[in-house]
Amino acid sequence: MPNHYHLLLRQDNDKSISRFLKSTFQSYTQAFNKKYDRTGKLLEGNSQGKLIDDENYLSHLCRYIHLNPVDAGIVDDNEQWPYSNYLEFIDKRNGTLYEPEFINKYFSDVGYEQFILDYMQEKQKYREIR
Repeated sequence: MPNHYHLLLRQDNDKSISRFLKSTFQSYTQAFNKKYDRTGKLLEGNSQGKLIDDENYLSHLCRYIHLNPVDAGIVDDNEQWPYSNYLEFIDKRNGTLYEPEFINKYFSDVGYEQFILDYMQEKQKYREIR
């Protein structure tokens, strides 16, 4: 997305995700500023974090994140957006920013690609009714 990003992270230990993100983005900002001979912030606003403790919401959140560029009108198909791990989720790209075990656990019954397609078809039906 040109003006924001989404990260879905799992915390596996007592170390704070917010500290991890702060450290990561501070380092990135310093490197970016050094490379482009600039100073100051790169990102506006504060990050938002939310504890996800409901599996249905977790599934919806994955779908929301992967369909965000389509819903924003940036691409026609979420497979066209190279800045997400959707292609890894549907086994069409071999990246490292995903866990196959996660996909198998939550989407093995229908498959993630079908999960997305079913939702898109329902949205289209709803638009046609309105």
